Amino acid sequence: MGGIGMDKNSRFRAYIGKFTGLHNSSGAPDELKPGESPRMVNLKITDGYKLKKRAGYTAVMRTDTPVAGMWSGDIAGEAETVFVSDSGLFKLSGDDTVRVGDISHGTKVSFLPFGRRLYILTGEAIYVYDGDTVAPIEPYYPLIAVSSDPQTGSGTLYEDMNILTNIVRQSFNTESDTVEFTPMFKNCIELLGAKVNETVLSDGQYSFINGGKFSLKEAPGAGTDTVEFTYRLREKADPSKVLGCRYAMCFGGDNDTRVFLWGNEEYPSVRFCSALAEGQPSACYFTESGMTGIGSGEKICDIIRHYDRQLIFTPHSAYYSYIEYKQDGLGRTFASFPVYSLSSGKGNIAPGQAVLIDNAPCTLSEEGLIRWTSTNIRDERNAVCFSDRIYKYLAAEELKQAIVFDRASRGELFVTVGSRCYVYNYRLDLFYYYEDIPAVCWCEDEKGELYFGTDDGRICRVGGMNDDGRAINAVWESDMTALGDTAHLKNAYSLTIGLLPDADAQAEIGWVSDRASSEQYGKRSAQARGIASTLDFTNIGFDRLSFYSVCGAYMSTVRLNARRFGQIKLVLKNDGMDSSMSILSLCLTGEVTSKRV
Repeated sequence: MGGIGMDKNSRFRAYIGKFTGLHNSSGAPDELKPGESPRMVNLKITDGYKLKKRAGYTAVMRTDTPVAGMWSGDIAGEAETVFVSDSGLFKLSGDDTVRVGDISHGTKVSFLPFGRRLYILTGEAIYVYDGDTVAPIEPYYPLIAVSSDPQTGSGTLYEDMNILTNIVRQSFNTESDTVEFTPMFKNCIELLGAKVNETVLSDGQYSFINGGKFSLKEAPGAGTDTVEFTYRLREKADPSKVLGCRYAMCFGGDNDTRVFLWGNEEYPSVRFCSALAEGQPSACYFTESGMTGIGSGEKICDIIRHYDRQLIFTPHSAYYSYIEYKQDGLGRTFASFPVYSLSSGKGNIAPGQAVLIDNAPCTLSEEGLIRWTSTNIRDERNAVCFSDRIYKYLAAEELKQAIVFDRASRGELFVTVGSRCYVYNYRLDLFYYYEDIPAVCWCEDEKGELYFGTDDGRICRVGGMNDDGRAINAVWESDMTALGDTAHLKNAYSLTIGLLPDADAQAEIGWVSDRASSEQYGKRSAQARGIASTLDFTNIGFDRLSFYSVCGAYMSTVRLNARRFGQIKLVLKNDGMDSSMSILSLCLTGEVTSKRV
């Protein structure tokens, strides 16, 4: 405990006015810093370093299948919160939900906002939501050649083939009487469409004739790139390379013009980069040249942006990438994203869970939470583990299954494994721990409302004083301390607790010493109720009231009967269904006896 004082009469006073979170990795409990706790469950630390029982949650919707993902943000200029479950995409509005459309999905999906739309990756398909409807993406048909000769089909190469489709476009120069055209590719099997001077022709105005040529019913007149044909090639495309990816991010150096995909189980170490579609960003155009193998074949677990660099993480390594402009053999300028090694010892073991906190990349490794801090050298990062205070907790978890969420509005990083949630408050640099939070995905809307989805199909909003009808069991323990004197026995007489007078606020107080077994566990309780519940407003003259509110601590002193102990710890509990607990301070008083331990 902190603030231990001793007077000349050997009376002691141990005071805690600043709670500093969870610390359960110290070898000796008495080594804890003032205000730290070796066991702290379902409690958080407020911005003023006070102890507060966590908020509960309420189910606002129930579905028949697990929630595969949630997202909140701007779509086409409108703030929306959506989730995927029950083979569909749903839009959440307060406690009401609207099914937007059907989505075939597995156990988990991820989201990518791009170009005022939301892309949803399922690992088998990619869907796009425009704010009204949801549908599978439509591949971009690349313009493979321009200024083509109608007689030979040769022209100026313009765009590469799209992995997503075997359909291409080609434009031709024309003379005044040109009506027949030879495509560049001789393996054309179907003519799908034609345009003349950007006007789409009807089916009867063009045809696919013998010898693999295209024909127009009427000559379009002389011009450059006058006619454009869209046709299908015999070779099959392999869209599963792209559609099989589970994760996505935007990047382009100084701007986010490219989409990067990864997480394809058939190509675990490959990063896919989108190409520009006629100079415009596109999430539906991927080329073979945009595929990059990372490292020596290790699985890519996550990719995030840090300034104008892209950080790429495998389970045991890290890499960085940035945009470079080069020229090909034809003199065309293209963007390249080379990959360089950053770390050969640390990476990220939880797929898709790397985040930025306070503009520093954060990943999960086998040793815990890693922060990648910048150095004076531009392309160098130090990998620093900062979760040693909860090492004993994290060491027992399967962190590969963890869900990481950054609640930036509160400065809290959530690491959820099963129904256990570890919270790092990076504003205060401390940890706390929640139980019975069965979240498989999180999101926060524009109003600051926090939601999570569950494996049993619930969408839950965080708030209230119970967990969807179940009481929250909150416990805080101090360290086992000798109160500054390891040689003598002590007697503790009283404990004064500062309790914030919320509605139905209460705390159950106990102690455990090295001389008392759990059966002799002492318990006291203190309650504070809002003053409004004791007033009758019938005869109050409101003109005489200022309406300035005063919220002070409710100070309650309880007697203890802790005798002849060498060490002692305090325990606070609250397991009420609809009760709160906000602890402002603790003060333990007693005396040191002449008896030696």
